[in-house]
Amino acid sequence: MNHASTHSVAALCAVGLLSACAMVDDKAQALFASTSDAIALVNGQLLVGKLQIGIDHTGTLLLAQPVPVAAASGTQSAGAASAPRTSCSGRFRYTSSTAGAIDLRCNDGTSVDMTVALLSATRGYGYGQNAAGPASMTFGMTPQAARAYLLVPTGKQLKDAAKAPFLELL
Repeated sequence: MNHASTHSVAALCAVGLLSACAMVDDKAQALFASTSDAIALVNGQLLVGKLQIGIDHTGTLLLAQPVPVAAASGTQSAGAASAPRTSCSGRFRYTSSTAGAIDLRCNDGTSVDMTVALLSATRGYGYGQNAAGPASMTFGMTPQAARAYLLVPTGKQLKDAAKAPFLELL
């Protein structure tokens, strides 16, 4: 093997090792990530989902309108069945040891930047504002505990429900 070939083989080995390290890092992030239930009120709509926070103090929030209880039991009307469900996703990041930020973007064009207060590493609440009004969210809490932090739109009520998501906006 000549000198140039030796350098090429060494370079290929180095690239292979770096790729393996990146894959191990991705696997470690997923393995040590915390996932918490999330509840939000955005544009007068109840959204539920999950917030996943990695060991690097960043994460992902995924939310969607829950399927109405009547629809889950098969009694939903045809008009309601064709209505698109709102879904949102956002990036989460710690801004200090007790605070964070989420940039929430929804499939209906809504965007909200939220400030988050951390009650623990996996529990907290957040607030933001968009053109349609205030938005609020919680994570890592039971639905009953979350009610204390959610900003319910005027004229509506947040009530306990017998089935998941265990809250209804009426």
